[in-house]
Amino acid sequence: MQRRSTINSFKSSRLYCTASSSFVGIVVILICLLIFSLFMTKFDAPEPMVSVMSSLALCVGAYVGGYIAAKRRRQNGMIIGILTGIFIYCVIFFAGVIFAKNSITFSFLTKLIMTLICAAIGGVFGVNSKGKRY
Repeated sequence: MQRRSTINSFKSSRLYCTASSSFVGIVVILICLLIFSLFMTKFDAPEPMVSVMSSLALCVGAYVGGYIAAKRRRQNGMIIGILTGIFIYCVIFFAGVIFAKNSITFSFLTKLIMTLICAAIGGVFGVNSKGKRY
């Protein structure tokens, strides 16, 4: 009986909610990027449009991650959203450094700010939403 209690307390912990919701947010980012790449293969998109599409995918994924994390925790929505945004940003940043060999530029700072704002907004909406609890 004690083991079940320990597992349930871990699943309701801030770290578990943040990590699992960040994973969902990253999956949403990848789905958005796949949809946008489908549009770019059908239509010729200029370079600024590609940047807008990637930023939009990042914002949508951060919002969904923050929303789900705050919906699971049901408290401290903005803080949970910001933690989720930081986690998502770190994963995206290190993936960019490793795979694309990107260096730190001004766009990384703007993407960090966008990620944090969207995840915090998602966290606020997640805490204040009604519906069944996870």
